[in-house]
Amino acid sequence: MNRYEKYKRKIKRYYHSISRYKLKLKRKVLKLRNIILEIGISKDEFNLMTPSAKAISYPCHLGILFIGDFQDNLFPIIRRHLLGIYGPFFYEIHDLGKKDSLQSFPGDSFKKGIKRELKEEQNAIRSLNLHPTKKFHQLLIEKQKQDNIDVILAITDLPLYSSYDKQIIFLFGEANLKHYCSVVSSFNLKEAFYERRQNPHLFEQRIIKESIHEVGHLLLGREHCQNEFCVMTYSTEIEGIDRKSPHLCKMCFDKLHSRRVKYNL
Repeated sequence: MNRYEKYKRKIKRYYHSISRYKLKLKRKVLKLRNIILEIGISKDEFNLMTPSAKAISYPCHLGILFIGDFQDNLFPIIRRHLLGIYGPFFYEIHDLGKKDSLQSFPGDSFKKGIKRELKEEQNAIRSLNLHPTKKFHQLLIEKQKQDNIDVILAITDLPLYSSYDKQIIFLFGEANLKHYCSVVSSFNLKEAFYERRQNPHLFEQRIIKESIHEVGHLLLGREHCQNEFCVMTYSTEIEGIDRKSPHLCKMCFDKLHSRRVKYNL
């Protein structure tokens, strides 16, 4: 074998080695990217604290916490609609107050877990900071203990992404069944998100539907309804929320009724 063939084989082996290292490096970069996305989030905030061994019995107490800038009349409107559907399950629905987004999270935890996404607009591209849902769930778990609340719903004006699947961005809401808490984002329920003129009535209807939807998951389970007009159907776009009603379909109503029978409500 001449010298040229030996060098050719060596180069080939080096090429394969470099290819393997490139693949390993790519995997490490991807892993590092995910770590960076989660940087500053404590273990508890991602794994969440173990709930009490005591299971919730119904009826119980539901609390609503507003995080951000909201009208004062929004709580009684949401409360009325929730009681209209889920009334027998709750002794009372409590207003847990309204907090500024920055003040809601202790220390510098407001900045933790932020995921930056670009949104194309008519005349520009805007960079938005999305927040992980588990950061809100952790906050709600602590609020449950502080206020002695069994079930809790947060309504925030911050944009969300799912802690369970980071590819699901600009969420309308997400429930954590294990910890009896859920969060709704009003960020992309507003017409301004779609660069359209504000419509307070439409915004109000959307936030009512999503509040009913997320509390519905805590009572009915994680499954979505296949009826596109049922409030428990899954909406990936705002048109789906506008299309569905603020009511349960017959199948979901029957499911809720079976829960009432189970708890003798």
